[in-house]
Amino acid sequence: MIYNAVHESSMIQSSKYDTNTLELSVTFNNGSIYNYQGVVESDYNAFVTGESVGASFNEHIRKYAGNKIITEVNGDNLKGDSELLLG
Repeated sequence: MIYNAVHESSMIQSSKYDTNTLELSVTFNNGSIYNYQGVVESDYNAFVTGESVGASFNEHIRKYAGNKIITEVNGDNLKGDSELLLG
């Protein structure tokens, strides 16, 4: 199953989580998109239901390795990046 969420946060715009692949995609307010692999469902649920989305992200998701897939959004001009970030 795939869950899509729009967040009211100063840090995070939206997220998409696939329960079959355990992949989480997070779109930040600056336009950057990161994919996180191996995110267990309990961590995803804690992230989306936390009182503060940013704090919940830092506590439950940042520990996973994040692959930055889009670094800049400028109109229709998207720049890709293969940078790997470790929590």
